Amino acid sequence: MKVELVVNEIFGPTIQGEGPDIGKPCIFIRMQGCDGECKWCDTKYARLFDEGTIMDETRILDKVHELNREGEVSTVVLTGGNPALQPLSSLVRTLKAHGYRVTVETQGSVWTPWLTLMDLVTVSPKPPSAEHEQPIADEFLKFEALNVVFKFVVFGTNDLEYVIDFIQTYPNKKVYLQVGTWGNSAVPDVMLFDYRVLVQTVTHHPVLSKVEAILPQMHVLLWGKRRGV
Repeated sequence: MKVELVVNEIFGPTIQGEGPDIGKPCIFIRMQGCDGECKWCDTKYARLFDEGTIMDETRILDKVHELNREGEVSTVVLTGGNPALQPLSSLVRTLKAHGYRVTVETQGSVWTPWLTLMDLVTVSPKPPSAEHEQPIADEFLKFEALNVVFKFVVFGTNDLEYVIDFIQTYPNKKVYLQVGTWGNSAVPDVMLFDYRVLVQTVTHHPVLSKVEAILPQMHVLLWGKRRGV
């Protein structure tokens, strides 16, 4: 029986604008539905389940193939919302059977077994500035079977303190920092200024300087807050 999923949008080819795959060509499958209500969320349109489109995996795969008609892109990114809320194991297996490298972005509030199928899991815990801070489930933190990294969006001192506490508590986790963009901070000049400040702060800090990388939101620098790019 085909599994029906709730999808917000499927788009690409484009580049991954965040995390360890930043700049890598990919196609995005944005799942509908989220268990968070972050103040600075830039995908509020993907929050409510009843605002998405119901699609089965065959229809999703057909759309991916349509976008990737030349076969030039090898990575598919599952994002949201929070994709961990939906039963995606069959879709992931199907994508991988067709030769795709499949990655996922989730906030880490929900553990689901299909995450073990992923080529890359990026967990983005919500810091104090989100005003919807959620603790990371212990079973997720213990997940070591595949490539798991943690990406923190930071807007200021309180968020950095949150990251420092995480690094000190879980010193063996791979951590990426990303400058926050919301409202006026999404303007390129402001974003670059905030990015410079973050770089200067982190590189001179005895704990934060241990992070894997300090990143901008590359897609926001290129296209602003446009959807589908």
